[in-house]
Amino acid sequence: MRQVEHSNLRKMELKTNEDNRPMNNWSRVIIETDEANPQVLAIVTNEEYELAKGLRIRLKPIPKELVFKRLP
Repeated sequence: MRQVEHSNLRKMELKTNEDNRPMNNWSRVIIETDEANPQVLAIVTNEEYELAKGLRIRLKPIPKELVFKRLP
């Protein structure tokens, strides 16, 4: 797993702002600290999310016109 400085996170955020493809390789995302006994900070699934206190999450929905394009 890559660890990057905060400025690199901002660059990635800007780079991916227009990316509307859904994530389809994961059933959930768990974000945790990098230590001997990791602490879970957040869990994100397609249906819901939970966060540790003091954190926030921003979800980016897929635009409706792109959702309907995926239907067979």
